[in-house]
Amino acid sequence: MEYTSADYYYDDIRRCLTTTQYDIRRRCSMAYRLFVELMNETTADAPASFSGAFSRLHYLHAQRGFSDTLYHAANDFRVRWRRADALTEAELTDRLPGDLRALADLVAGLKQAPVPAELAALLPRHLTAVQSPEPLSEKCLRVVVDAVLSHELTVSPTDANSDTEFQLPLAPDAAGGRDFRYLLELVEPGMQLNLVAVRREGHRLFPELVILEPDYLVNVTAIAQCIARTGTCSEWNVLKKFDPFVTSQHTLLGSLSGQMLDEEVHGLEAGYADTARRFFSDHALEFAACDFDRQEFHAQAQQQQRNLRNLSQNTFKHQLHLSDEEGVCIEPSFFCEMLGLQGRIDLMKPDGSVVVEQKSGKIDEYNRTAHREHELQLMLYMAMRHYVFGQSYSSLQGYLLYSRYADERSTWPIPNAPERLREAFRLRNEIVAREEQFARTGMRDFIAQLTPDQLHRPGQADALWNRYIRPQVETLLAPFHTADPTALAYFYRFHRFLVRENLLSRFGCSGKEASGFAAAWQCTTAEKREVGSILTDLRLLSTETAENGHGVKHLHLGLPDTDPNGETATPPNFRTGDIVVLYRYETAREPDLRRDMVFRATVRQILEHKVVLTLREAQTEARVFCLREGQSWAIEPDFMDAGSRGIYRGLYNLLTAPADRRAWVLGQRPPSTATHVELLTTPENAELTQLVRKAKAARDLFLLVGPPGTGKTSKGLMCLLLEELADPDTQVLLGAFTNRAVDEICGKLVQAGIDFVRVGNEMSCDPRYRDHLLDAKTRALKQLDEVKQLVREVRVVVGTTHSLAGTVTLMADKHFSLAIVDEASQLLEPHLLPLLMAHTGSRTLIDRFVLIGDHRQLPAVVQQPASESLVTEAELSALGLTDCRRSFFERFIERIPAECRHYFTRQGRMHPAVADFPSRQFYEGKLCPIPLPHQEEAIGVPRLAFYDCVPDTLELGHSPKGNPAEARRIAQLAVEEYARFVAQRGGFDPIKDLGIIVPYRRQIALVRNALLQSPHPELAEVTIDTVERFQGSECNTIIYGFTVTRASQLAFLCSTQFEDECGQWVDRKLNVALTRARERMLIVGYRPLLERVPLFRELIDFCESAH
Repeated sequence: MEYTSADYYYDDIRRCLTTTQYDIRRRCSMAYRLFVELMNETTADAPASFSGAFSRLHYLHAQRGFSDTLYHAANDFRVRWRRADALTEAELTDRLPGDLRALADLVAGLKQAPVPAELAALLPRHLTAVQSPEPLSEKCLRVVVDAVLSHELTVSPTDANSDTEFQLPLAPDAAGGRDFRYLLELVEPGMQLNLVAVRREGHRLFPELVILEPDYLVNVTAIAQCIARTGTCSEWNVLKKFDPFVTSQHTLLGSLSGQMLDEEVHGLEAGYADTARRFFSDHALEFAACDFDRQEFHAQAQQQQRNLRNLSQNTFKHQLHLSDEEGVCIEPSFFCEMLGLQGRIDLMKPDGSVVVEQKSGKIDEYNRTAHREHELQLMLYMAMRHYVFGQSYSSLQGYLLYSRYADERSTWPIPNAPERLREAFRLRNEIVAREEQFARTGMRDFIAQLTPDQLHRPGQADALWNRYIRPQVETLLAPFHTADPTALAYFYRFHRFLVRENLLSRFGCSGKEASGFAAAWQCTTAEKREVGSILTDLRLLSTETAENGHGVKHLHLGLPDTDPNGETATPPNFRTGDIVVLYRYETAREPDLRRDMVFRATVRQILEHKVVLTLREAQTEARVFCLREGQSWAIEPDFMDAGSRGIYRGLYNLLTAPADRRAWVLGQRPPSTATHVELLTTPENAELTQLVRKAKAARDLFLLVGPPGTGKTSKGLMCLLLEELADPDTQVLLGAFTNRAVDEICGKLVQAGIDFVRVGNEMSCDPRYRDHLLDAKTRALKQLDEVKQLVREVRVVVGTTHSLAGTVTLMADKHFSLAIVDEASQLLEPHLLPLLMAHTGSRTLIDRFVLIGDHRQLPAVVQQPASESLVTEAELSALGLTDCRRSFFERFIERIPAECRHYFTRQGRMHPAVADFPSRQFYEGKLCPIPLPHQEEAIGVPRLAFYDCVPDTLELGHSPKGNPAEARRIAQLAVEEYARFVAQRGGFDPIKDLGIIVPYRRQIALVRNALLQSPHPELAEVTIDTVERFQGSECNTIIYGFTVTRASQLAFLCSTQFEDECGQWVDRKLNVALTRARERMLIVGYRPLLERVPLFRELIDFCESAH
């Protein structure tokens, strides 16, 4: 059932046309917001990725077939609004009626509902003709491919108000056109290109560079890795994802050398012993896992330090022109959509005129030159400075520093080599095209056709190839040719799923607005504020030095009180521990992280009026953060894809793991059990005794289903852990999906007096447990043997599943008898594989697994729609694999033998009246109270209540994700609850007594603002959040506001509904919302709208019958 209507679009178009309340710029902004909302809504279920409004419009034009005239008129409106700051009020006033006519016609075509006669009478009778084309950008022109011909492409500009098509010749000619014929094998209609430094001759375009799908930013390092002494090819990019990373003496030396460079730039002048001690404390586990020659390592490291000190005191100042007066930026990062690149530079002069990249290894001593791949890295960084920032190559200096050498071999200037640069962009384009091909059809054909010889160019380092590299490639490819068909089918299906998720994380998914990293430049600031993914107008309050006293490490930034339109600011969607980027921008322009270098940082603290960031790399001087007049700071989420490589390796390990482990993971045999076990502990009751006995008997896998409030962590996990530790020869991994759940586990361990080590970083760990962090424990150790002893003797290792995957590999000499994973129903199959398949040779690193979860609460976060994630392979369907979006936990709960699973049903959170509806609807009526005192006492008011709330007529342009009337009603209920708690219990605890759940961040802001108007200051401290952020929490009273005012919003609320095996409709979001309350559950919403959904109607009826 589709819950959509054209009525509110037409109503807002009429109001936008006739209102006199707002100036023309605000009205144009409102019209554009309607356009974006229409694009998002009508492409929500599309099997495609979208990097912005143009992508959605272009898709709809192709799929729905509305006229070219309407398409160009709508795109003309989109382009004009994105450039509205450059237009006069008179120009905007003149164009708005025609733009609204185009918008109304779009609504009519997409909603199949004619424009109402009264609105049509107010609009122009015909679409306004597209204005005369503006001059095309010569710097960079974004185009969409219309047709692929034998020797050229037909393209149309995306951001020019023109309906003219152009030809892009691909073959070289006497007129100076470059050779881009390789694109014929990569490009398909609908793809987007950036034409860089383009020359126009009539309708023919001649660029210096062509960038395929530029919203896909490829890391510069990934391109450089495709260049080897034995041959250059983009296929290396695929294989590197499966090649296991092994800590070696060379990688450790490279990391230490990088630290030494930072120390020299900071002017630390540390002795080697101090430097080595600091490095060892941060990399102790890597040292312990590495077999290396200590004497040789330290000798080489000391030589590197001497060389770097000499370079910093002489070469930096005299040859590289890096001086203390001007300062140096350490590891600034760049996101370059123009060239489709991202990366970071080791050192850069603040004006970008000098860039430096350090290497700790050897030069190409055979040819006595710098390595080609190293040179190419710097060429790409210099290309960013040249093409994006307009710096001429004559004013750019790039240098490679080989810190292994003390003579002239240490410093290598990088030339401008256009042909080599185009070769690099060919590699980049092939990488992107191959990823898109894998997302569409998978990589089976690629592997079938790939041979080692394709990676080698005869005559290039033949001896190196034959002796070392070819055998490594053959070993890497062998499992693809020897694994059983089912394992390969599993690998290829989930590989395609992962690749597509990666693409969507870059471009954006159809069902979520302002998603994907490309939203940073494809969406307006208003769109990003709507979802809380940007903080602007920040001012630097103060800086803090690093803990060692050298360099600026922490920044305190002041937050604005309101957004530019005067609305209550939407709370940022950031949390402590989130990875972000910080950049400066001109306040007169839209914030744009492409226009300047960015600083990567971690959110250390978010307070009411400020945010504190910890920089990834400390900077030498605070003046690096000085702003010019008219500048401000902005923060946006960082794009981190490092974790995806670990998931790819885990998927590859499925093919190489011991056959018995692979068999039960794939479902080719059921998990086994022992016939008899003896318990070493005495659990506190009969149910826990049964649980422990069943779990101990499970030899492979055991599942514990823990509905809300049943004590799956406090009781279930802990009694299983105590039983395992009662055997002195056992060692246990404890994992969870979120850091919050890991902190909860740590709290239980501390209460029980169990020693443990937590893996992860300080920012993502509760301060109460930071002494247990692995880094904190190893930092106190001085000797490598002490670290090895710690690793060997610690019996409990705790962390997120992501962090544990890497740690298990580093602890390869350690064997775990059991891994217990909480929140397992939120983990996709590939996310568990790095642990399930961890092995050394024929030995698995973990013997048994207990997964704890509830497949009726929140699922894993997946961007692909159901149509794209279905499993159609017969051999996989037979194993219970039907949908890649389902968790490993869900697949096995339906197929695992009864003796390998256990259901908790006794819950100690909710009063029976609160638990009644979710128990009946979601758990077959099986939930029952323990009971605890609060589950039996009377409170004199209804436990469960629904409050109908008619929404206001929203002010024009205000977000439909905010419902002021409902916010006021929620605040009124909060005041009433405050009074009840004070009267009945003598006080009010804002943390324990009341929590508020709403679906949108805009509504959080409105509710917070309404609470601030109340007479009780304590209500300002009440937690207000989305259901996703509330899972795992509880309060005495919960107020849940549906918020929605439009039928089209119901699809979002219902996105986690499914019909279970008993024919009952389960709503995973609603289930979590209704089961956070201990004593009282209050629900607010617009009844006529909610009743369109059968499950919501049942809930409302149940609430009324309960009175």
